[in-house]
Amino acid sequence: MRIAAYCRVSTLIGEQIDSLENQKTFFGEYAAKHNYNLVRLYPDEGVSGKQIKKREKFLQMMGDAKLGLFDMVVVKDISRFARNTVDFLNSIRQLKALGIGVQFLSNNQTSLGDSEFVLTIFSALAQEESANLSKRVKFGKNLNAQKGKVPNLVFGYNHIDRFTLEVNEAEAEIVRLIYRMYVEDGLGGLKIAQYLRENTAVRPKRNGRWSQTGVMEILKNELYIGVVITKQSEVVDFITGKRREMKENERIRTDKPELAIVPKELFDAAQAMRDNRQDLFKINRERHSNRFVFSTMLKCEHCGYSFRRFHRQNMSTSYRKWACCGKYQKICDNAMLLDEKEVLDEIIEYFKSIIGDKDAFIKAALQECRDHVPPTDREEDLDKLKKELARLRGAKEKAMDMYTNDIITMEELRERTEKLNQTISALSEKVKSAEVLATTQVLTENAVEKGLQKVLGNIEHIITEPNISNHLLKQVIEKITVSSTGEIKIHIKRFE
Repeated sequence: MRIAAYCRVSTLIGEQIDSLENQKTFFGEYAAKHNYNLVRLYPDEGVSGKQIKKREKFLQMMGDAKLGLFDMVVVKDISRFARNTVDFLNSIRQLKALGIGVQFLSNNQTSLGDSEFVLTIFSALAQEESANLSKRVKFGKNLNAQKGKVPNLVFGYNHIDRFTLEVNEAEAEIVRLIYRMYVEDGLGGLKIAQYLRENTAVRPKRNGRWSQTGVMEILKNELYIGVVITKQSEVVDFITGKRREMKENERIRTDKPELAIVPKELFDAAQAMRDNRQDLFKINRERHSNRFVFSTMLKCEHCGYSFRRFHRQNMSTSYRKWACCGKYQKICDNAMLLDEKEVLDEIIEYFKSIIGDKDAFIKAALQECRDHVPPTDREEDLDKLKKELARLRGAKEKAMDMYTNDIITMEELRERTEKLNQTISALSEKVKSAEVLATTQVLTENAVEKGLQKVLGNIEHIITEPNISNHLLKQVIEKITVSSTGEIKIHIKRFE
């Protein structure tokens, strides 16, 4: 009889590779004892038994079963096959429909000829054991959290072990620069990220590209003042892996002053500025961002501040004018005073020119979208990366096959897979980063044109509207910049 053996091991390093050797020996002896032909060993590495969809070798085994490559599957015990009762029974029934039995060696049960009820009981016990294991793992994580377990990958530090970090001075200097630029220079996360992309070779560890989100994450991480926060989330469903965020008072804080990179006063100042900016955005902007026709739309080309509105009306004078807020705070020399009606008239004339040549507008807007696509940090072709990753995985698969077929020894397998695992892991992260960048760079021109047609419709509405509102203008205009010489630039919203 042709048999296939299925097993699960955590990884192909250390004692786990020895476990793989032990399981191969075990199944080889079992096959010899019963005069079976061991066709193949299917070892899943580094995966849980809770969800079959994450187990590549298991899925490959199910596919090979449909090809008729073996007559029976042998597994040491039910918990190795599946810890989820529903997945367990579905897989058993699929194999039974193909005339393939599953032999569970620990309790001498087979899926053909025996009661499914008995198997269900064993599977339920395996699922319960998985639940207990999940509880033990959670308990262990809580203990590690109380001891001050540190994150594995965090900018500014070198990871030594699960409880130890050391300050990486080159990265720490970037962290200090970010805090100074935010607090002392008043720059936001977007401008800081742009500055770092253009002026430093030091890159974030996760995706290799500075972003507004990454900068803001650094600005709120208490690790930079020597406080490790653990138990920020926990698994609430061990089968699906669903997690919940822990409340502030449920988290564990451990003081590690040796890890401090920025002074607490600077960190507190950054938090106060973050809170203040969020409050301004949520409250003040909600109340005043659309009060007048140009609210938050007119921007000073020199200081970046918005223009404010002045309304005068008496017996002899009546006007509505706009001036740079930076000038009144004595941080800008732009003394330009704009008449509200004159600016509106200029916008209407500009919109009429767009409507007069829609094709030219769409062509120019599409080109602007392409020009604003951020360049990748490395000129690497995503397809080549994927092909190289597939080649490496194929080499690893070949090494596994050679071992299971006694062509190479365990020591040779260890030598071949150790470096392959490291390279595959690094390249996988590289592919993920490249895919994210590629996704942000792909322009779906049909969608862009659809958005532009909507803009053109809004422009036509504005031209014919007797009372133009701030809300209506913002459907079309991103901002209007004003120079100290009175030059006005209208920035149409981009659709990417």
